[in-house]
Amino acid sequence: MEKEKPKRTKNERATTCQMSSKTATRYATSPSLAAQNSGGFEGARPVTGGEREREEMSHIEPTRVMLGVNESTLKGYPHPSISSRRAFDWTLQKIVRDNTTGFKLLFLHVQVPDEDGSNDMDSIYASPDDFTDMRNREKTRGLHLLEFFVHCCHEIGVACEAWIRQGDPKEVICHEVKRVQPDFLVVGSRGLGPFQRVFVGTVSEFCVKHAECPVITIKRPVEETPEDPIDD
Repeated sequence: MEKEKPKRTKNERATTCQMSSKTATRYATSPSLAAQNSGGFEGARPVTGGEREREEMSHIEPTRVMLGVNESTLKGYPHPSISSRRAFDWTLQKIVRDNTTGFKLLFLHVQVPDEDGSNDMDSIYASPDDFTDMRNREKTRGLHLLEFFVHCCHEIGVACEAWIRQGDPKEVICHEVKRVQPDFLVVGSRGLGPFQRVFVGTVSEFCVKHAECPVITIKRPVEETPEDPIDD
C-alpha cells in the first residue's frame, strides 16, 4: 500500500506560500532568471544574446579617441585640412564602425598665434578693444571648423567634445594628451619626405615620439595631395 503523506501544519503551509511568492517576484523582476528555468512562468521572455551584450556594454566606459584637427591651408576656415578630414573619416570607418555608443571623439584644434600680424596688416587699431575683437574673430573661425566635426558626429550618434587651444600645435597636443588622458590619439599626416620635414617639421612625427598615449597617424590619399605637398 502507498504510504500516506504526513499532513502539513498551518504554519508550514503559510511558509511555503511565502516562498512561492518570493520566487514569483524574482522571476517578474529578472527575465534572465526566468529564462534559465525551463519551467518558468507563462509569458516569461528569454533574454537574447544581443540584449545581454547591450546591457553589459552600457556599463562600460566608451573608448576616448582624441583627434588633432586643423584648417585647410588652401581654402582656410571653416574647411578642414585634407589630412584632418582623412583622419576623421578613417576613425569612423575603421575604428568606430557600427559601435557608435562605444566611442567618444575628442577634437582639439590648435591655433597658431600670428606673431607678425600679417593676416591683419590692413586693419587699424585705435583701442585695446580692437585687439580683443581680432582675437574673438580668430576664435570664431576655429569654432566653425570644430562645428563641422561635431555636426558629423551628432548625425551618426557618436558622442564627442571639441575645444580650442593656442600655441605650437605639436607641443599643445602633447600637453592636452597628458591632461585629458585619451585612450589613443589620431592625427593626419601629409606624408612629407625627409627633405621637406627638415624645413617644415611634422606634428604627427613629434606626437608619435612624445605623446603619452598610443598614436595612430593617417596619411592623406595620394590622389588628394596638392601640387605643393606642404599645403593641406
